[in-house]
Amino acid sequence: MVPVFEDLQMYGQVIDQAGPQFLVILFRSTTGPLDVIMRSGIELAGIVDDGKWRNGDWPILANYPSVRTRPPWFVVGHQQLGNLRLTNFDGTITRTVTASESSKYRNRTTADPRALQIAAEAVHRRREWNQALDTFRELATELASESDVSQ
Repeated sequence: MVPVFEDLQMYGQVIDQAGPQFLVILFRSTTGPLDVIMRSGIELAGIVDDGKWRNGDWPILANYPSVRTRPPWFVVGHQQLGNLRLTNFDGTITRTVTASESSKYRNRTTADPRALQIAAEAVHRRREWNQALDTFRELATELASESDVSQ
């Protein structure tokens, strides 16, 4: 549970882990039973560390199986160094890509969990949305997409 304002919170789920990094989604609905909230769609997503739930700022309410998402793919490396690669979240699948192919994918970025909470606050108009928060919506859209990436 991610606090947004005094009487408003968003609910989310850790859907994957790679070392100290967690792929986290926040659901659209903010009210109702958890199983209904989990079917409301993905509003935001990010790769964060566990600082907010480890210290109790984001309480863990339940342990449900992960909702179904499209596996994310990320570009790592640098074109000028000739080492552009496409990789899955945990890095177990990697392949070389061209610069033109890499432009179809996002770079892998991690964020402080507070940045994801700021995005949640902005979604619910408790603060102003800014362009730096777009990455959380873009990753959510990618995870919610029904199409698949050919490997």
